[in-house]
Amino acid sequence: MDSLNNWITASFQLALMFYVVKVLMGVKYNIRDYIFMIGIIIPSNIVYTFIGTDTLILVIILSIIFFYRKMKFFSILAIFGSNIILYLCNFITVLLITFSEKFSDKIEYKFIIYIVSFVGFGILLSYATKFLINLIKKSYLYSNKLYISTISIFLVITFFILFIFTRNEDLDFQTFRLYTYLYVGIVLIILIILIIISYTVLREMKYKRNLEEIETYYEYTLRIE
Repeated sequence: MDSLNNWITASFQLALMFYVVKVLMGVKYNIRDYIFMIGIIIPSNIVYTFIGTDTLILVIILSIIFFYRKMKFFSILAIFGSNIILYLCNFITVLLITFSEKFSDKIEYKFIIYIVSFVGFGILLSYATKFLINLIKKSYLYSNKLYISTISIFLVITFFILFIFTRNEDLDFQTFRLYTYLYVGIVLIILIILIIISYTVLREMKYKRNLEEIETYYEYTLRIE
């Protein structure tokens, strides 16, 4: 029964990951895409029984290859970003389940809480992130390769910090809660730094764009004269 629950949970998490990518990047799936997703989900569950959490690396690689034909370099942002969102959802969900044990410790009860809260927070964070992405798209930052590369590096590093942290399955609740608060604090600090960098880069790009427009206008007036 536990093995079946693990399979269901893992498949559910991967399916939600593909949904989060769809929300973040606005991609549309066809029948061939769904077949490919199933081709990732089922083998990943089988491989998980042999190598455990390291299977996630395989999922990441296959997913990036899959999405690369749809969004090129942005596939890296989409996959790592979606996994970070799911990690945050998992942290919050585990905390909720732990607190709920005061009322009931039934497995079925915990499973329902996990599914409902994981989906709820996943959708909420997905659309919140999508809102931020839309703001960036409306600015010059979206076309700045250096800025996008910086964001990509941040996402990759954050993901591997989480991946290494979650490999330790022997953490007690107090330690887990401490690590969760610590991680959230670090993420908030980095987000503040990224916002400051974004504002600075955007202002610099606007300044350069204005200079270019002034120079273009000046050259145009000289030609008229």
